[in-house]
Amino acid sequence: MQNQKECWRKLCANAENFHLALQKFDQLRPFFESLDGALFQELSTAAVKKFPMERVQKFFSGHDLEKFLLLCVVANYDFAVQKYQQEKWPEMMLQEILCDLRLWLDTLERDLGGYGLTPRIFNWSIDCLNGEVKSYGRLQGNSIHGFCLKRSIYRQKDGSLLVKPAYSPENPPRPDLAFSDKVINIHIPARGPLDRKECIRSLKRMTEFSGRFFPDYDYRAIVCYSWLLDRTFREFLKPESNIVQFQKLGHTFNAEGHFEDREIRWRLWGNRGNELPLEQLPVSSSIQRGVVQTLLNGGHFYEGVLVIFKDELPALFAEL
Repeated sequence: MQNQKECWRKLCANAENFHLALQKFDQLRPFFESLDGALFQELSTAAVKKFPMERVQKFFSGHDLEKFLLLCVVANYDFAVQKYQQEKWPEMMLQEILCDLRLWLDTLERDLGGYGLTPRIFNWSIDCLNGEVKSYGRLQGNSIHGFCLKRSIYRQKDGSLLVKPAYSPENPPRPDLAFSDKVINIHIPARGPLDRKECIRSLKRMTEFSGRFFPDYDYRAIVCYSWLLDRTFREFLKPESNIVQFQKLGHTFNAEGHFEDREIRWRLWGNRGNELPLEQLPVSSSIQRGVVQTLLNGGHFYEGVLVIFKDELPALFAEL
């Protein structure tokens, strides 16, 4: 019993370091006290190694699974600290990425009604702890990433992109970006305005971090895959809107076939976005209004791709 109390105190201290609301986190105490201590120790330790998700799902389901996954993430605060110290990565970056957990908890609580993590967001949170995902201010990213679309990308003289299927014998030679090429991959956390200059500052931090800690990593471009990058947004958002300005940081194209209709409805309205008919979705912004009208007209949204080639970065940094 004493070990269990000590373990809970440690979890609460970790939760505070993750900037979680302790009054809310304390609601997990009865669930934690119902757990087998040895089993929790075994599985929480495995979270940052090879987590046996299928095995865990045999023990827990629904909100209990979400609570358990959250506790496993919080239990590994020290692992993240040791990782950053070992790699000599800036302490500020660790503090920034720790704040990501609360953002997801707030989102999932709004949508699912429980306090915990889904398996998808659990895996994301573990990537944050082990350094696969890092924070650079307004944007997050993977320092090492292979371009994952099976496309060959060519820059045209007019500044546009020619996008071809990878490995096609009809493709021109020497693409500017090809499948599996080295890139830096960026993510857009759901917090605050997507201010163009703040995003450029983040890109600058990324490149400086890469040059310092991965000097031999010769990346071809910075890329982003996101529902926010569908070019359809330009049809109903103002040119000065943050989303359009973010798209114009580089080259964009839609990954045809990668439908994002359900993702966009979830992002803009939570779970009810996919539960209610389109006609019943409340619209209080230009983006919500445009999305509803596009879908009602039979249109679709796709995953958009942003590509900023390495030699284009100095011109962006000059804006600062």
